[in-house]
Amino acid sequence: AGSTEDLDEVERELTRWLADSQRGSPADCQRLGRLERSEAALQAKLRLVSEEKAALQSTRVDLGDAGLAMRQAMASQTEGYAKHLVGLEERRRVAHSDR
Repeated sequence: AGSTEDLDEVERELTRWLADSQRGSPADCQRLGRLERSEAALQAKLRLVSEEKAALQSTRVDLGDAGLAMRQAMASQTEGYAKHLVGLEERRRVAHSDR
């Protein structure tokens, strides 16, 4: 029975606290309204910044992929030029030995 009475007392205290809170002063109500508006504005700003961050990360990934493709193309081109130079050097040697 003691625990039921304790729960009843806690419920009465919460009810009194809630009633007191709801009768808050107009200044408190205005302050609460300002805080709620400020929170909403900050939430909107956070959403925008999060979207911007996601876009920047996507761009970074795209640039990384483009950089890799460019490095691979340059390596392939360099290899082709090196083979071409070896071929030219070989032809020069053959032409020089024919003289």
